[in-house]
Amino acid sequence: IDGAILKPWITGYLALMGGVILWRALKGPAPRLFPVKYSGPLGFFGGLFDAIGGGGWGPTVATAMVGAGGDPRTSIGTTNTAEFVVTSTISATFLVTLLTGHWADAGDLTSHATAVAGLVAGGLVSAPLAGLMVKLAPQRILTGAVGVLVTSLAAYQAARLAGWV
Repeated sequence: IDGAILKPWITGYLALMGGVILWRALKGPAPRLFPVKYSGPLGFFGGLFDAIGGGGWGPTVATAMVGAGGDPRTSIGTTNTAEFVVTSTISATFLVTLLTGHWADAGDLTSHATAVAGLVAGGLVSAPLAGLMVKLAPQRILTGAVGVLVTSLAAYQAARLAGWV
């Protein structure tokens, strides 16, 4: 599936969910657990969008859980834990590919080493800071911040799709 076909739909979804999350932040509902019966389909579509376009897991899954009224700390923590498992699997696959010599078919490792090192360094710095912020921030402020971030990202992506940026 061509990711360019799905981008407008995912952007619309994120804009909608960002609005729902902002509404929930202003309304201030009591947190509730994300319904377990929706976890399987949500994980499937989150993984599908991540595989198609790259980076779809967090925005798709975390926004759905927060938008459904889940506690932002639990929703973000659950999403990041699942993403850790997926990333570990991808990293193991990468190492197997590298060690078995199949990397030569994809190009030179040194041409990608700087980008990989930047991603690793950024993750090592940002993950503990994000965990601390999520722990310390009040729930309504955290929910509002997630809503503003998701809505802003959707607006930026829509502007890119329209050719304004």
